[in-house]
Parts: sequence; structure tokens; C-alpha cells
Amino acid sequence: MTNKTNCFAVAVYDPANLLEVMIFVSTSENPSCAPSATATVAEGYIMVGGGATIQCDGKGGQMLIESTPQQKNKWSVKSRDCHIERECTITAHAIGIKWRDPTNKPELSTVITSDENNEAEASLSQRVAANGALVGGGAKITEYSGESKYTKFNGRRANMLTSSYPEGVYWKATSVEARHHRRKAKLTTYAIGLNVKTGDVLRPFCPGCQYWPAATATLGLDEI
Repeated sequence: MTNKTNCFAVAVYDPANLLEVMIFVSTSENPSCAPSATATVAEGYIMVGGGATIQCDGKGGQMLIESTPQQKNKWSVKSRDCHIERECTITAHAIGIKWRDPTNKPELSTVITSDENNEAEASLSQRVAANGALVGGGAKITEYSGESKYTKFNGRRANMLTSSYPEGVYWKATSVEARHHRRKAKLTTYAIGLNVKTGDVLRPFCPGCQYWPAATATLGLDEI
């Protein structure tokens, strides 16, 4: 059996190098069977995406169950072991941008949209907001217990994320239960849209948008 991993990159058009990009990281303090971490972008930066790295010594590892935006300046990640007890650490990565020189530039901001689905195996798409250009997104799983609320994982038969990726103006994610143990779970998907503010109007970030209202293109996306 051959396994394949696909990697996606979302580019922000900036040929004049007007934007400064910085990655902020935070690692969980101690190894754990269910580690979590949150990275925060520095003041003045706009968070446009993020990711996670799981660090385990020796054989085996953990599965990712969350890599999502929290508020507009924090990226949160979580993982957990499955079937076999395994203690690891996890690192959150938050990507921030800002104008190198904000003089006479429109204000940068983001809008985060989300949706959820409650299935043992789920597939979910979240469209970017109409006034934002898709620059990032994420997904998380919350295990379901009982009839009235979502709780933390119980036992080691858990659901896992199998994908989280951009497609056109959507951020998509899928999840699956581990080893055919049917466990209802909540899959939540997030899309991050980058926009510029001129007066009270928010427009999608696009080539030349620092010169609004002259620019009209939208990052090559057809349906913004």
C-alpha cells in the first residue's frame, strides 16, 4: 500500500515586496498524551494562517485534531495519541503580515468564517467571506459524548483529521474515525479572508489594492 501526502501553499501577490511576513511559534511545555499550544502574532501584524508540528521521541506518534484560528491573532493546535499511549509535544505556528511602510496604505484586516458537521466520517467546505480573499484556514475535531454536549476525547478510539486544504474560494477538511470505531464527532472548518479597509468599505486584498480604488483584480480567484 502506498500513501501519498499533498501539500498546498496559498500565495499573496506582492511583487513590490510591500508586505512583511513573520512566523510566530509556541510549543507545549511538557510531553503529553493530548498536548496543545497557541501562538500569538505580535501587535501590528494581521494573522493570515498557521499550522502545527508534532514532536515525538522514538517510534509512534500522535494524530492532529486541531489547527485553527482563535480570535484574529491566535493560532491553536492540538493532537492526541490513539490506541497506544504516547506522550509528545506540539508546536503552533501563526503567520502574520503587515505593511513594511503603512504610509498612505489602506488598513489590512481579516474576516474568519466557519461551519461544522456532526458525523463519524465528515467532509466539510467553508467559503471565504465575500469581502475577503482566501489566504488561510484550518479545522478541528471535537468528540461527541451523550445527547446534549461536546466533550473531550474519552478513551483511545478517537476521530482524526485527514485533510485541511484550500480549493478555489473554499477551505475544505475531512475527518475519519480511527480503525472503524464509529464515534460521532464535530468537525469544524475555518476560512480566513484578507481584506483592505478604505473608509467604511472592506474589499478583498488584491494586486494593486494599496492604491484603491484603482485596482480591480482579486488574486486570480474567480468568485470573490
